[in-house]
Amino acid sequence: MLTAGALLAFVTTGNAGIMGAARYPVALARDGLMLKLLAKTSGSRAIPVPALLFTSGVMCLLQFLPIEQLVSVSSTLVMLSYVINNLSVLLMRESGVLNYRPTFRTPLYPIPPIMCIMLFSMMIMRLGDYALNTVFLLIFVSVIMCFSTAGMSRKRPP
Repeated sequence: MLTAGALLAFVTTGNAGIMGAARYPVALARDGLMLKLLAKTSGSRAIPVPALLFTSGVMCLLQFLPIEQLVSVSSTLVMLSYVINNLSVLLMRESGVLNYRPTFRTPLYPIPPIMCIMLFSMMIMRLGDYALNTVFLLIFVSVIMCFSTAGMSRKRPP
């Protein structure tokens, strides 16, 4: 019974992950940064079928990667997002933007963001060239896709 319960929990968690992950392409498509097809929903619950199929296809392709490489690439992506987030904090606070008035103050600012950037950058470097190259390839493909679809979605004068 424990095994059956664990399997049901795994299936439920996987289903929730796919449904949650499919919302990113929907939001990007609605903003004109991905193909408009991915923004379509159907039914009374507004299920994003094209985005679900796209996300599921990507996940199926990822299943063919060796687990060590998959883990190192995903860890690199998460840590890179932390580095970019902390770099953004530094840039926003030091840029003097008039509309940016944060209510939260980081204790010992700017030491924690700088330490986080340095620590995660060192950890990313230790994960190896394969993870770093794969992440940069994913970023490159994403930027190309974003610019190409955003360029297509702009309204041109007649």
